[in-house]
Amino acid sequence: MLLASNICDNADTARKSVLQEHLWLAKDRCLLNDITAAAGNVAPAWSTGSLHLVYRDLSHLNREPASETAQKLSLGRLLDLACKSNSSDPRDKVYALIGLMPASVASLLQPDYTLPTAEVYLRATKAFIQALENLDSLREANPWGPTACPSWVADWLWEGRNLAWSGRIDAPFWGPSNLFPRRTNNLNHAPYNASRDSKPNAKFYLGRLFSCRGVVVDTISGLSAREITYFTWDSDSIHSADHFESAYGSHENTAEAISRTLIADRDVHGQQANAGHVAILRLPSTFELAEPQFQERGWTWLAGQKGYYFRWAGFRNFNRGFRLGELFFEDFFQEEIDANASEVDVSEVYTCFDRSSQRRRFMTTVGGHVGWAPDNIHGGPKEQTCVGDLIVILLGCSTPLAIRPYGNYYQVLGEAYVHGIMHGEAIDDMDRGKYKLSTFIFC
Repeated sequence: MLLASNICDNADTARKSVLQEHLWLAKDRCLLNDITAAAGNVAPAWSTGSLHLVYRDLSHLNREPASETAQKLSLGRLLDLACKSNSSDPRDKVYALIGLMPASVASLLQPDYTLPTAEVYLRATKAFIQALENLDSLREANPWGPTACPSWVADWLWEGRNLAWSGRIDAPFWGPSNLFPRRTNNLNHAPYNASRDSKPNAKFYLGRLFSCRGVVVDTISGLSAREITYFTWDSDSIHSADHFESAYGSHENTAEAISRTLIADRDVHGQQANAGHVAILRLPSTFELAEPQFQERGWTWLAGQKGYYFRWAGFRNFNRGFRLGELFFEDFFQEEIDANASEVDVSEVYTCFDRSSQRRRFMTTVGGHVGWAPDNIHGGPKEQTCVGDLIVILLGCSTPLAIRPYGNYYQVLGEAYVHGIMHGEAIDDMDRGKYKLSTFIFC
């Protein structure tokens, strides 16, 4: 009898959890109906009825206080939360979230309002590096924030972070529930592992300097059009490489590398992409071309994406002149969806591209790789990643970084995706003598 009671209790708890998880989605639809009735035709993509976006940002906080999830928020996800929050004192962007940090990090941070804001942010990044014994915090850094932090420090006021969860493979995905089961987090995602299991030899000195070890693996040779708003790109900002010889070999292999790069080689649940995701190379460049094909196949969710499709359409249109050797970027695409393509794969690549492209520019490298470089949507031409910037693998950092020589030091520009070196390949090459380990001092 006790066992039956426990089963009932567990089932009731699970049922309440599911209802609670989807309650915001029901409210979203109700509010949208009210808005539409009162104000006429409101574009659903941009109306204030998008309460599900609010829930997406905060859903992972709706857990028991002692749960593992509450103790494992990365610096990146904390920064995204802080960016969407108002604070009369910018130091509270850090201090108000100490309770959500891993315990080992939180133990190194004590609120001190006598410190300048830049020093508070520096100490927060330092605490993550020291407590977690890795350099993943540098993935959130760049020299473009308003607080005059060192480039290796995450500036919690940087406006370029204003698109919540942008680019994060562990971000919860909200899409067609008939295709993808609802998940409020992606704790089982497959992280990148560019530096294998190496440990950083990090040192802090002279107040603002930071040193560590790693290898230069490539140099940026070409950059696609950069975003100037969420809705448009600057085609005049394209920098095509004078020479590009694909590191992947054949045209077919290069096309696959491009397809995987466009979604950062991850599906909606953060697992590594598969061969079916090459479907992105046959995703039509405009909604006018896509909608009849979606309707013909009965893909109702994709057929209803008119208000959102501009991201894919704009990226394709503004980058038609981007060259990869003798070919243009557009030469790798077709307008007809493959007859054997699945609705799941096409839906995944459509939405995963949007996740991957935010805060990034498609790039080529001197070594013939393709990837994503950090982008600064709010900065001018001088506040961007540039041709000639370096790609490095730092020991203890799970992804490559884009960096720039700066006098006797270097600046961190942010996380980079480089297809073919995301899973320790460069470390293997270093062990074989291809690369030489160096010390980098960041300012």
